[in-house]
Amino acid sequence: MKKLYISLLLRLLLGLFFAAATLLSLVSCEKQPDAPVELGVKADAAALPSGGGSYLIDVLANGNWTASADSEWLSFPEGMSGTGDFALVVAFEENDGADRTGKVTISCGGKSRIVKLTQKGLLFTGIEFLSGNFLAAADGGTHSASLRCSAAETVFSVDCGNAQTPWVSEIRMNSGTVEFNVSRNDGETVRTAELTVASSSDPSMKAVLHIAQTGISQTLKPVDFAQLKSMLTGQGSIAIEDNLVLEGRVISDNSENNGGENLNISSTLKDGTRSSRVIYIQNEAANSGLLVEFVAAEDNTTARFDRLRLLLKGMTLTRRGGGTDEPVRYELSGASVSNVLETASGTAGDLPRKERRIKFLTDDDVYTYVTLTDCEIPIRKGPFVPVDLRYTSVMNKYPMPLRDIHGDATWLLSNVGCAWARDGKGLPEGSGAVSGVIVHEKCDNFEWDGSIAAARLAEGVNLDYITGVGTLSRYQVRPVTRSEIAIADRFEDGFSEMLAEFRYMNKVHEALVKNVDSKYTMYSTYPAVADPLTDPSIKGTMLRWNTTKQEMMADWRDWTHLGPLAGNSIANPSGGNGVYDFNGGSLHWNVNSVTRSSGMIIQGNGSAWYCSKWTTKQWWLVTVNTEGLTAANFPLSVNFGAENGLGETVGAPRHWAVEWSLDNKTWKKAADYTVPDFTVVYKKRCWQCPGFKYISVNLPQDSSMLGREKLYIRLRPTSSSSGSMDAYDGQAFVSSRESALNYLSVRYNK
Repeated sequence: MKKLYISLLLRLLLGLFFAAATLLSLVSCEKQPDAPVELGVKADAAALPSGGGSYLIDVLANGNWTASADSEWLSFPEGMSGTGDFALVVAFEENDGADRTGKVTISCGGKSRIVKLTQKGLLFTGIEFLSGNFLAAADGGTHSASLRCSAAETVFSVDCGNAQTPWVSEIRMNSGTVEFNVSRNDGETVRTAELTVASSSDPSMKAVLHIAQTGISQTLKPVDFAQLKSMLTGQGSIAIEDNLVLEGRVISDNSENNGGENLNISSTLKDGTRSSRVIYIQNEAANSGLLVEFVAAEDNTTARFDRLRLLLKGMTLTRRGGGTDEPVRYELSGASVSNVLETASGTAGDLPRKERRIKFLTDDDVYTYVTLTDCEIPIRKGPFVPVDLRYTSVMNKYPMPLRDIHGDATWLLSNVGCAWARDGKGLPEGSGAVSGVIVHEKCDNFEWDGSIAAARLAEGVNLDYITGVGTLSRYQVRPVTRSEIAIADRFEDGFSEMLAEFRYMNKVHEALVKNVDSKYTMYSTYPAVADPLTDPSIKGTMLRWNTTKQEMMADWRDWTHLGPLAGNSIANPSGGNGVYDFNGGSLHWNVNSVTRSSGMIIQGNGSAWYCSKWTTKQWWLVTVNTEGLTAANFPLSVNFGAENGLGETVGAPRHWAVEWSLDNKTWKKAADYTVPDFTVVYKKRCWQCPGFKYISVNLPQDSSMLGREKLYIRLRPTSSSSGSMDAYDGQAFVSSRESALNYLSVRYNK
């Protein structure tokens, strides 16, 4: 009986204990506060061009959010809600009227953020100074500045904040000019003021004149580009303490959001403001240039083509590069509005016509305005930035291959948020000239230098913050506006022709075609053929090959959709490619007739082709016919888009080679290349690319490959190395990981 009593007592006590523990657990859960709502945007304002297009708002959130717009000319073609960090696509219509401003409001958990979008109009309304910066003499006097006004504006108010700036006085309007008196500056430094002219009927419509005045005892020392650069003969930086004044011509602006590079800050963040804070200036001879970085966007009061006088005191001069891989280049940082002494308006005609072949670019061309002649973009698929828009926070720009008629190549750079990067118009397919600023920029997502990264790790830098180690080429070109890509739209108006092109599944069979061995073969989509199984004019085939046997390829989604088109979308954001067919519509694997005829893509699958279970004895194999070609048709180029992983995995082959053969037995290497992993959703890395990497490779000018019924070209892994979540390279690749192609062409000169 005693034992029974003790047993019951123990059970009672244990029951009370577990009940208390459960209650405490529940109380604890109830008392845990909700996670604080986080909501932000990378930039709260942007300037849009007059033409229609799209703008990306990088939303930073830890919950569900919604977006709304206060203007009908703004829309959300790919949805107006999301969860977590996201790139919100805002489409804007063409503005053939006056300048206008709209607001996009993003809300999450009771918090909201407003992004102000100002769009230029084709019609000028309002007021503006012809030159926004004015330098007054130290001894003072009466001065005037020219003003442009629309006809509707006749009554103005003027203000210079005289309580804070009593040295600017007696401001008056006089027939399209503003006149004002400036008192003597007995100080030893530059002083600045802002003179504002506003419409009396609409005070928000205003123009600002930035006035600078040197001190009476302040001696300004003119310095030219060569003298300035001679202050640094090796890599490093110096602070400028003297009153040096540099004169140059401004050759860039950020009117279409491609004025300068936005830098990656970490694996998951980029500085989206830098393109509006950076300008490039060159001397009048256009043989020397500089990058100038302002502290804030509002400090940058310059306009493109301005003749600029820049006070260098307080700024930092930096010399970068040198050696075989990087050009020598000079940069000025720390500029503020007080450093801009004077600007005089100019036009594009003030820039010397400076034409170059890609091969003949030199370090003296860096940060100058150059026109590259006889160029083509050897890719006929997607927009300028063919990436998954959901992961744009990890990629600040996209390099598109650019090659010329001689086979020399470089990269055309466009920011992810560039106004024309995804405007729905696709890539120009012919040839022509490309003008822009010659730069040297890194791109971690495209290339990665493991040795440099390892050295920084050894120095104690966190892996997430190792950036700027991906070298593209010695020189690249950054067009400022879309009009500077003067390449013909039609492929027929270019210098090259196709031996074969694979850019979507065959439109007759709508899938990979089974051959007699019941394996899958893909036939070229250009030149077009009636039936790839019977048509004798077939120029090319693409196979997946494993040493001695053909293996299957599978279809895969593709992120190279074009982007918004006039308020609707040519492709949905989760899949689709937006590839034009020869009739100007869109073509897509597994698409129905209604969708095809309308040019809309709604399917989740895309026109990419993938395989897994890779070894170094497996490859993509392309066969082309070179009969009728002569040495005059060189160079032959292989152009393709490659990607590893499905967004959740890593481990596909990192190192590849383009090889060629006359007999499918003896192979020769044309070039090596690397394929980055697609961005892993849960653990993003700087070396991952949220899209396909486009590559252009020249085959050697070997006459033996001409006049042949079959020339074999293959893309083959050259090592068993792949990346992991903690290293770009070094682990053996996983046999089940996918590597994909979404485009391939073989071109020759006409």
